[in-house]
Amino acid sequence: MGNNEFKLTKLALALGVTLSLSGCFSDNDNNTTVPEPPTPTVQAPVADTPEALTFYVAGNVVDNETGEVIPATIKFLEEGAPSTNVTDIEGEELTSVTAEDGVFSFTLADDAELTELTVLVTSEGYVSKSIVVDLSDTSESLDAIVPLVKLDDTKLAIDSSEGAAADGILSADLTASADADSSGATVTIPKDVELRDANGELVSGTDVTLNIVTADIDAAAGKAAAVDLIPEGLNGSSTTEVAVPASVINVEMLAGDTKVKNFSSPVSITSKLPATYVTADGTVIETGDTFDVFSYDEDTGIWVKETDPATVGTAGTLTMPTTFSVDHFSTKVLTQSKAVCSGPIAYNFTGDAIPAVGLNVKIKSDTITKEKKIKKTQGNFLGSAAVTKAGIPADAVVDVTVTDNNGNVWGTQSNLSVCSNSINIALDSPVEIIAEDLNVTYTCSNAEVDQDKQFPLTGALVKYALGKKRSSTATETNGSYALSGLESGETYAVTIIPRGIEVEPEVTSITADGTAESFNFDRDNCELKTVEVTGGTGGTGGTGGNG
Repeated sequence: MGNNEFKLTKLALALGVTLSLSGCFSDNDNNTTVPEPPTPTVQAPVADTPEALTFYVAGNVVDNETGEVIPATIKFLEEGAPSTNVTDIEGEELTSVTAEDGVFSFTLADDAELTELTVLVTSEGYVSKSIVVDLSDTSESLDAIVPLVKLDDTKLAIDSSEGAAADGILSADLTASADADSSGATVTIPKDVELRDANGELVSGTDVTLNIVTADIDAAAGKAAAVDLIPEGLNGSSTTEVAVPASVINVEMLAGDTKVKNFSSPVSITSKLPATYVTADGTVIETGDTFDVFSYDEDTGIWVKETDPATVGTAGTLTMPTTFSVDHFSTKVLTQSKAVCSGPIAYNFTGDAIPAVGLNVKIKSDTITKEKKIKKTQGNFLGSAAVTKAGIPADAVVDVTVTDNNGNVWGTQSNLSVCSNSINIALDSPVEIIAEDLNVTYTCSNAEVDQDKQFPLTGALVKYALGKKRSSTATETNGSYALSGLESGETYAVTIIPRGIEVEPEVTSITADGTAESFNFDRDNCELKTVEVTGGTGGTGGTGGNG
């Protein structure tokens, strides 16, 4: 039969030549170009969490006696009005916040130019109070502590009276009187005085309640002190003198649910001071002495000095009554002026190292209370301007206490003439303190590849606390959050609040043993990018895994 394969090959060659030649003489060859197949692509995750937080304020509202956090409502005020410069950590405007666990945080709008902010705090069953947050330095995060005094008649002098009204007029005089151990206060509302709300309108409520709260300046052990009831911001307008409190009276009147704030004519308030009270000039109180009266508006956070002073009347057996008139209700404080401490007030700590999260330093006397977070071994507890705002007179004698966020005492100093001597304490931790890292990551279930790859979750706010003690905040480095100041062996609740992404906060726990721990978020909303498949001829195998 011969070599058919050879014959077919020659035929194919001949046909190929013929076709090639015919192509040279005709444009109608019906040839088609086969395109290259498309390169396969997949949706891969990208790191989309923001950079670490730089500035924020971390706050705790605590019971003044126990130090435990309590539920509270926090309002932010500027010059008597709701702030427009405060935001949450996501950048949303924030005028108030309800903190069920007593822990709150905020930051400032990008264009804010605030140097201070009034933070007004209320909690059911407690006397409301405000603090003034110094925002002159926003280079690092700040801590804010707001201690509230519980409305406990074993700790405070409290009285309440009820009456009836019609069209803003009482049916009979209404009086409330509260007596502490060495002081007290009495308020009487005449029946012919018109009761008005904050806008000056007659109140419509028919059931009227008058509440009064006071406390001793020289409070006995186990009692709440008057100074603990006084909102911050009383001082600061003068650079040479400070107002030193002698008495505080918290007065509230309600007609139904409406606050009675104003009256058609003045009403009298009598404050009782101890007969042994020493006045600003160093003499014992006597008839005819006068005290300045300051009023604090709980709705605006503003202090106002009243025109008429309080004058001491005839001495009682144990008290000296001081009477003054007002046409509105709020917190009232009787003061006398003293020369201001020249400042600054310095500190120097030796002994055990201060945890990175810091320690709480508190100075206190009968007329002063000020607490601040300290993270360095030496510096100024208060600068010259802050000394004035804290109301510290030149002759101030204070006790100093250094504690951690769990209430452990690291050191004390007693009877310190703080304006002429710095705070010097050798720190001694009563517990073993350690630190450890919490590495926070996320994976992306909405991606086509790398679903199991863990990315650092940056930019979150991470808080941790032991039981109901104060919360601390962690510092971050690329998704690793440093938890410092931990009591060895204790279990801490850790709250992770992601930022810049739609992921709900999570609560986990760690045991303080110095070993780094981790937590991963499983996300279904990661940002994705289109990438080409490489290293294969189809499918997605070329880009998978944790590479």
